[in-house]
Amino acid sequence: MPGKPLPKIRILFHYGAHGTAEDAKHIEKLLKEFKPHIYAGEGAMDNGEAEHNESIELARKYARAKRELLSQMREGDDTFHEKEMEGIVNVPGLWMTTMEKMGWLKKLASRIHKKTASFYANRWQTAFFNGNFERALKNYHHEEKAISRRSALRESQIVRNCEKIAREAIKRRPELAKEGEIRVYVKLGQLHRATYAELKRRGTVQVERAYDYSPVIPAKGATIRALHRKKRQDILNPKYRLLLARDMIGDVIGEVSPTMENTNLRLLAIDAITGNFSEEDVRGLCEEVGKAEAGTEEESRKVLREIVEKKFREKGIQPLTGPQEAMRIVRRHYGKIDFSKPFWLGRKQKSL
Repeated sequence: MPGKPLPKIRILFHYGAHGTAEDAKHIEKLLKEFKPHIYAGEGAMDNGEAEHNESIELARKYARAKRELLSQMREGDDTFHEKEMEGIVNVPGLWMTTMEKMGWLKKLASRIHKKTASFYANRWQTAFFNGNFERALKNYHHEEKAISRRSALRESQIVRNCEKIAREAIKRRPELAKEGEIRVYVKLGQLHRATYAELKRRGTVQVERAYDYSPVIPAKGATIRALHRKKRQDILNPKYRLLLARDMIGDVIGEVSPTMENTNLRLLAIDAITGNFSEEDVRGLCEEVGKAEAGTEEESRKVLREIVEKKFREKGIQPLTGPQEAMRIVRRHYGKIDFSKPFWLGRKQKSL
């Protein structure tokens, strides 16, 4: 006799930055609207899943336990996870899980990241500061390839686990077997937008998506997106070289620009600024940095900031001094962007 059919799965992917409390501000709104049974964050859990959810349940019952749990979520300047956890704790019965397993991620890191991305990350920066543009570009290319490959493998695992979530969810919470549908909220960075497209293509689960702002403009990562579309990119191709050069100078500008509460705004502003640079502009800046004399890391950063600001003045670009200037840059380049509420595609936005 066939068993009872599993409930349907409905997944909401929420794509956006995850570095500050401001980046997490839309989570509570979407949780209230979507009413998920399960919340899956990016990455893996350090502790066991059952133990993690026991701590969440205690935090729902006792104020002291909640304060302790939220304080554990703070990671230096990274205030995102504290705000994220606050939203989860405030939803009774919401179970927290992950679509990525710690053991698998460690294995992946040993296979790819340590051998390639971290190797070239140091090499491209060293080459840039030494004024060797071609070497910096080549090493940056290899780093981006490694990140793209790692992201694709991670996304494959996320997609597989999304398809298996019904059985897994019922194991953890048997009462979900009685539900008509199991709703799963998955929070990921924008880099992993392919997860929605792949599950939509497969048609095995119902998928929806939301973003931190509208209209949707990818923030940073043009090189990664190009490598996602075509794995073998020719470093001699002028269009691809320009993407590499602009992403590379974007990282340099990020190094000398102030941090902001709204990471999405900061990344969009940096992207808008890099659009003013040609490959030759980046080469010239790299060579100028290489000629400068600087000893300590602090001195190098100061020299870099001075050279970047000089280049900005030559091009008539306002430096990225803070959120107000960032918003002006973004609006001049992209038009009006609404960061005030989440953008849930296919959903009436007034209720959010």
